[in-house]
Amino acid sequence: MHVTYVFPYDRCWACRFTTNRNVELKILSRTISNGRMTEEVQISANSIRDLDDAIAQLSGYSEIKLERVVKLDKPPLILARIAVDPSFACPMPSLVELAVSKKAHLTDEVIKKGQLQVGLELESTKDIPITEGIVRSQFSASKVGIVQRRGRRPSPKSHHILNVAFQRGYFDVPKKVSINQLAKELNMPVSTLDIDIRRALRRHLEKTLE
Repeated sequence: MHVTYVFPYDRCWACRFTTNRNVELKILSRTISNGRMTEEVQISANSIRDLDDAIAQLSGYSEIKLERVVKLDKPPLILARIAVDPSFACPMPSLVELAVSKKAHLTDEVIKKGQLQVGLELESTKDIPITEGIVRSQFSASKVGIVQRRGRRPSPKSHHILNVAFQRGYFDVPKKVSINQLAKELNMPVSTLDIDIRRALRRHLEKTLE
């Protein structure tokens, strides 16, 4: 089952970043090596103006260093690679390790309106209050909202790829964009993108037709 835990965390730069802005931030991937954490993030907005404001403000956070920023106007979003300062003790990696040890799976991280929305696949309803206790402890969260859903959700990466492909007209007849153009835009090999699109579509159809 899929459970989303929602809570504020003011030590997180992304929570502070989204508190008073009309933007949503999704963690697409995270790597940790030699004490260095790197995140691939997607920042989406309702308008180009909100997006431009977000880009202008990103460099104002001492915890992070922008390594790459790609701006798309339609839909309005930013793709960025961000290196997080090692001294910034984000508890998310330890929560992920704990989730893995309990045979749980971290599915998505969304930050919106100053709140973390952490999605986990849990094996049993018994794990819901246990994980809530872990969240409260790891994040010093006094108030934690819980949203429970049945079935597995597509990964943030799969959702992002399908969203961009759809918005660009890849599924239109005739196609408005080729897979080669999409691959270049998403900075991915063509063969990898083709496989990812087919896998994401399969997951979506399985959920729709179940």
